[in-house]
Amino acid sequence: AIGNLTPSSGRGGGIYIPRAAGPSTGATVTIRNSVIRGNRTAPAAAIESDDPCCFFADSGGGGISNDGTLLLDHTRVSDNRADAASGLTSSAIGGGILNRAFGTLTLRHSVVTDNHAAVSAPNGRFASAGGIAMVAGTLTMSDSRVSDNSADASSAVPSDGFETQSAVAGGVQVQENASATVRNTTITGNSLSSTNTIGDAFAFSGGLHTDGPIVLRDSTISD
Repeated sequence: AIGNLTPSSGRGGGIYIPRAAGPSTGATVTIRNSVIRGNRTAPAAAIESDDPCCFFADSGGGGISNDGTLLLDHTRVSDNRADAASGLTSSAIGGGILNRAFGTLTLRHSVVTDNHAAVSAPNGRFASAGGIAMVAGTLTMSDSRVSDNSADASSAVPSDGFETQSAVAGGVQVQENASATVRNTTITGNSLSSTNTIGDAFAFSGGLHTDGPIVLRDSTISD
């Protein structure tokens, strides 16, 4: 999916569930006994940002972008990538799955593995959630595994006293407008990389990063 939302924004390389009119929650989708693998998403063009030295173009949901009610049951999401256009993307989020403002996401007996969110110079600034990104909505995950995903930010951005560059959440990110309940699940082997050739570089949370409420039970976060 190259620039399918706008020229400067690509969403849902494998599956794209858009919001409904209103706007409101989109379609109800159930995926069982399936594999979502080897998909890519990227922008087609970059536009000038508020900062005149930088350009904006974003990529999200390499495997899935969801604004509906989505259930994954006995399903594998693997080897998907947000940002297939090297150097063009400034912000990449949700290498495996991106759950957006109107989405609800449920995983049962499923695996999210070896997915990647990455940006690189000259435009690269932010990479978030190699595995699962919850921008908003509710995540319910049980008897599942999130493993060996990565978020990588490689930049050439001058420091200006703020976090102008960062990599966040190698595995799962729950932003402040989202919430999560995770049971009997393993989050393991996820990673971050953050480099900046002319300024500061930031990296937060190799496995799980949460700014919203989360219930975590009978689960493992390791490596």
